[in-house]
Amino acid sequence: MAFSLLLTAAGLLAFAIYYTVQWLVRCRRRTLMKRQHGCLPPKKLPQIDPILGTDVVLQNLGAAKKYGFLNLLRSRHAANGLTFTTNTYFRTTINTCDPTLIQNVLSFQFQDFGMGPLRRKSASPLLGRGIFTTDDEIWAHQRALIRPSFVRAQVTDFSIFGHHVDQLIALIGRRNYEVDLQQLFFRMVVLDSNSEYMFGESVGLMSENASESATTFHHALDYAQQGTILRLRLGNLMFTHRDRKFRDSCATVHAYADKFVAQALAYRKRQAALPEEKRDRDDGQGGAARRKYVFLNELAKDTDDPILLRDQIVNMLLAARDTTAGLLAFVFFMLARRPEIWAKLRADVLEHYCEPLTYEAIMDMKYLRFVLQETLRLFPPIATNSRMANKDTVLPLGGGPDGKSPLFVAKHHVVTYSTFVMHRRPEFFGDDADEFRPERWENLRPGWEFLPFNGGPRICPGQKFALTESSYTIARLLHAFAGIESTDPTDWREQLTLSLTLNNGVQCRLVPA
Repeated sequence: MAFSLLLTAAGLLAFAIYYTVQWLVRCRRRTLMKRQHGCLPPKKLPQIDPILGTDVVLQNLGAAKKYGFLNLLRSRHAANGLTFTTNTYFRTTINTCDPTLIQNVLSFQFQDFGMGPLRRKSASPLLGRGIFTTDDEIWAHQRALIRPSFVRAQVTDFSIFGHHVDQLIALIGRRNYEVDLQQLFFRMVVLDSNSEYMFGESVGLMSENASESATTFHHALDYAQQGTILRLRLGNLMFTHRDRKFRDSCATVHAYADKFVAQALAYRKRQAALPEEKRDRDDGQGGAARRKYVFLNELAKDTDDPILLRDQIVNMLLAARDTTAGLLAFVFFMLARRPEIWAKLRADVLEHYCEPLTYEAIMDMKYLRFVLQETLRLFPPIATNSRMANKDTVLPLGGGPDGKSPLFVAKHHVVTYSTFVMHRRPEFFGDDADEFRPERWENLRPGWEFLPFNGGPRICPGQKFALTESSYTIARLLHAFAGIESTDPTDWREQLTLSLTLNNGVQCRLVPA
C-alpha cells in the first residue's frame, strides 16, 4: 500500500516537473521571439476582472440584449485605439479594426490562423463540419467542391429567382402594399429561391398555403442560428448553454436537409448506372438545352458522404439566405427614409430596364451598384469575425501604445476584427462616414478597409451570386413600385445572429407603378 502511494506520488511529481519544464521552455521561446521581432504589448481594455473578464462578458451580453453591441465596439475602439486586448475566462482576444492587421491575418499569414476548436464546438450542432467551421485540408476540399457552383452561367441565370420575385410582387399587392419587407425577403424570396437552386425544390414559404414542414424548417433555422451565436458569445462558458429547443431545432434543420441529400445520392446512383453518353451534362456555358442546375446534385457527383453533403448544404443555405436577405432589407430600410435616393435609383433602373431583365442590363445600372456598396459599407453582413492563432506568430503591427509596433500572438489567442467599425472610419470614408451617401462611390476605390465579403483565401465564393440576386430583386421592385414610405419612425436596431439584420424589420408602404 505504502509502495503504491509512493509510486503514485512519484508519478505526479514527474508529471508536474515535465509540464513545468515545458512551460518554462515555452516562455523562454516566446520571450526570444518577441525580442527578435521587436514586439511590444498592445493596449489593454480596462477591466474590473482582468483574469476571468466577467465584466466584459456581461457588458457584451447586456449590450446585445439592448441592440447596442456594435456601438459598444465602436466606443471601445474610440477609447482604446485601433487594436487592443481583452481577457475573458483565461482567453486573450486581440480586437482590431486596422485593415493592415486584418489583411495579414486573412491573407499574408493565412496559414498561421484558423477557425479554431472553440468556434467549431460552438457552431457544430448546427453547421457540423461545413466550410465555415473547418480548416486546412478539409476546408480546402470543401471549397473546391462548391467553387464550380458559382460560375457565371449559374450566377446570371435568373430563371429561378425571377419566378419568386414575381410571387413577392403579387403578395405585396394582396397585402394592400403595407408589409415588413425584411420578413418577406428572409422567409420567402431568398429562402424559397435559394432552396430551389440548392435542393432542386423550393421550400415554398412564398405560397399562401405553405406546408407545415416548410414553416417548421424556417422557424427551426432561425432558432438554431440564435443559439449558435449565443454559444459563440459565451466562448469558454459554452458548457452553460443548456437549451433543449436549440438541439431540437438543429435536428429539425438536419432532417429537412437529409431528405434532399437522399434524393441527390439517389440521383448519383442513377447516373452511375447509365452509359457515359446518356448521363446528364452541364458544361457550365448556359446553353438552351442545359438541364436545370441543382447545387446538391453537383456536390453529390464528388462525394457520397451524406453527412458531408448535409453539412455543406446547411452552411451554404444559411450563408446565401442571410447575406442576401440582410442586404436587401437594409437597402429598402434606407430607401424608405430617403425619398431622393429612391427617385434617383428608380430613374437609373428604368433607364436600363428591359423585359426580360438581363444580367447585362443590371450591370449598366451604375447607381444601383453605388447603393449596394454603400449599404454593405454601413451594414456589412458579417459585422464582426474572428480567427484563432494555430501557432505562436508575430503580426507586423498592433503592438505598443500607438499600435504601430510588431505584435506577438500566442497560439490559441484570438484575433477579432470588426468590419462594422472599420467601414465607418472617417479617415477612409470621409467626415460623413456615418451617413448613407451612395454618391461617395463615384470616386472611391477602397482596399482592405472595405471588406463586406471577407478577404484572402476564405473570401466568400458566393459574393457575385449574392450581389446579382440582390441587384435583380431591387431592380424588379423599383420597376413595379413608384414609391416607398416608412411606417416605422424608429431608427434601425441591430439583430446579430450569424449575420447582421434588422431587429425592427422594414415596415413600409409601397406605391404601385
